[in-house]
Amino acid sequence: MDGYNLYIETQNFRFTPEAVNTEPVSNEGHAHLYVNQRKVARLYSQWSHLSRTLLDGRYNVVRVELNANDHTVWGAGGEPVQAEVLLDASVQDRDPIVREKISYRLTWNQGAATREAQGGWSLTNDLGYRFHITAGRLVTRNLELITCHTFSSSAPAVALFGLFHAVQAGHSSLVPSQSRIVNPVEEDLATAGDQVLEPRTVTDPSYCEAHYLVAQPATGGPSFALSGTYRNPGEVRDRPFRVATHAAFGQIKTLMQADYRSKPAKPSPRRGHPRERGAIAREPAARHRSYG
Repeated sequence: MDGYNLYIETQNFRFTPEAVNTEPVSNEGHAHLYVNQRKVARLYSQWSHLSRTLLDGRYNVVRVELNANDHTVWGAGGEPVQAEVLLDASVQDRDPIVREKISYRLTWNQGAATREAQGGWSLTNDLGYRFHITAGRLVTRNLELITCHTFSSSAPAVALFGLFHAVQAGHSSLVPSQSRIVNPVEEDLATAGDQVLEPRTVTDPSYCEAHYLVAQPATGGPSFALSGTYRNPGEVRDRPFRVATHAAFGQIKTLMQADYRSKPAKPSPRRGHPRERGAIAREPAARHRSYG
């Protein structure tokens, strides 16, 4: 048959074809398969076949949705439990899932601070205290994009774990951590500047949020430290200071408000792709962290 074999990986969920059209039972049921917002099949196991006759042109959004025995949709956090990938139907001899590279740039808003010729930077606060920063560090422990269908660990979960051409021995995975940075980033606050982190390759067509976390590294030590000198208002003598903490600080930033699923999905990799419609924002995030 001409098409693609589809493997669905689930967590906290059991396929129960024998119970279809009966009362719902927690974390069991079947799945519905959609191509470009159009329901094309009901699935009763992890393996199925997707015929090429069900595809529309080159690029297609393939989505799997978990359903209860009575066909209602399983949800978590007010959202349906589902997973999707972007499929390039023109690919014949390799994995057809579209992969794209994303990168993160860490930038600083210098504000009222000025760099000193002897190193570090200085500023005077609104109370008249003058600070000269000579050393410090900030550890970015995690930075990742959050898909539009991420749920708690106790809820049913689904992923299009493998989608490959029927005659090709290969597979690819769709996992929530694809966009996550591999290594923590430690910044020298005395010389803080822009940093471009290692690129990541992702397969999910849409990301709605970004997660940024400052925390101590696995090797130990503070998550944030700052040292230098300060001068009281009206004085000429500098006094040393040092502050440090092992505490963590995290923030989730919304990247996309509109739901692109309400539009016909006929994306191309350069124009019309869901990502080009704002799924990954190019705007600065917390602490002028930007995601692109």
